[in-house]
Amino acid sequence: MQEYTYRDNELIVEQVKLSDLASRFGTPLYVYSRRSIMDHCRHIEQAFDGYEHLTCYAAKANSNRTLLRIIAGEGLGTDVGSIGEMHLALSAGFPPDRITFSGVGKRDDEMEYALRHDIHAFNAESMEEIEVLNGIAGRLRKTARILLRVNLDIDAGGHAYVSTSLRQNKFGIDQQRALDVLLQAQRLPRITVRGIHNHIGSQIVKAETFNAAARALIRLVNQLRSAGVPVH
Repeated sequence: MQEYTYRDNELIVEQVKLSDLASRFGTPLYVYSRRSIMDHCRHIEQAFDGYEHLTCYAAKANSNRTLLRIIAGEGLGTDVGSIGEMHLALSAGFPPDRITFSGVGKRDDEMEYALRHDIHAFNAESMEEIEVLNGIAGRLRKTARILLRVNLDIDAGGHAYVSTSLRQNKFGIDQQRALDVLLQAQRLPRITVRGIHNHIGSQIVKAETFNAAARALIRLVNQLRSAGVPVH
């Protein structure tokens, strides 16, 4: 993963001087390395070698269709946040069973589009969303697979305006309510519970923050499984 390097005080990408690209195409200019993207995908997959998993790239980070095609070609999945991102993901070659759908404001038409394409799972934010999804799935005679987003009340640091994982934030279900919500979801005829989802934020600079989230998730998973809730 050394595609970006300095040589004689000049930044080089895949043996090409960025100054040459700037002269040819003008600035501002965004330059991506196909080799670097592929290397990073493979590095992540090697870390999970031997474990059943699905790595999903967040399409909201960059939904450029060419970049999505490269990532899809490496066998990864993608997480989308809108019907537009879902359309791009499908057209870029991501199989529906490697697409997850996140977001606090999923519209009915977006849920329907995702159900018609039989995506891998919805990352649901609330019981109300699950009930709406159940209704749409029933009308389409489909089954919706869900993961419930849980709020672990972990301070990830950073600015308060981008905080997503504290109790007072709008995202997900308080972990103390997760069991009750999932038991309710299991009783809905068009919902299949697949597990739980968590996102503690962005721009995190301390590894211990991720460790704390992992420990909290392990405790919650054990609690859910012991109560008969499947976590795949």
